[in-house]
Amino acid sequence: MLRDKHLGVAVSTFGPAESYQPTGYNRYTMEELLKPIQATASNPFIGMTFMTPYKSMR
Repeated sequence: MLRDKHLGVAVSTFGPAESYQPTGYNRYTMEELLKPIQATASNPFIGMTFMTPYKSMR
């Protein structure tokens, strides 16, 4: 049912981009935080295409 569909993710944060760095407040980049969603979509049993996320940070 989801195979060959595209998954787009839009993320809006209240924190500044600097917070999403290894040395920042959150200790992880936005890409690292989204890895579980990407892994789920790209799983061979799911077969979705994970699109480049849209990120809006303060």
